[in-house]
Amino acid sequence: MSIIVNRNKPLTNQVKSDSHDLYNPPQMVSMDIGFIMLFLGITGVIVPTFLGLALSPMHCFVLCASAVLAIWSGYLNNRRKAFFINFALAVFFTLNALAGIILGGRADMILKVMPGFLELTSIDHVLHGVLALAFFSEAIAWRIYLRKDGPHHLRSENTAI
Repeated sequence: MSIIVNRNKPLTNQVKSDSHDLYNPPQMVSMDIGFIMLFLGITGVIVPTFLGLALSPMHCFVLCASAVLAIWSGYLNNRRKAFFINFALAVFFTLNALAGIILGGRADMILKVMPGFLELTSIDHVLHGVLALAFFSEAIAWRIYLRKDGPHHLRSENTAI
């Protein structure tokens, strides 16, 4: 979704390789993760058992709010804020996954945070673990991008071809 988004100019078929009008890779991945989470949150309102998840209204709200934060961190032009947003989301989803695995019931690992209002199943814990890994890797990508002060190049400029 974010790959086709251009910051300042209308969408064209030709993009210069040194153009600074497009989003950088960490921004695009952050926005893509956010759009996927937003899709899950909105779909969960319509189909509460989508993909076997227990998407209660509260769970959908948390997914949509996290999605908005992820999209916003991708849209930001401030790398430090984007790093901290992705890191905070990673910690949040890690704690959710660990709480579900440790405190969940023994049969199907259902964690009843608020019975009837917010219940998380084992598939939800897996989703939270995957989201935590995605946000941690995104935070690392932002940190590398922050240190390098630009895109990460695999080949240094001094090496001969």
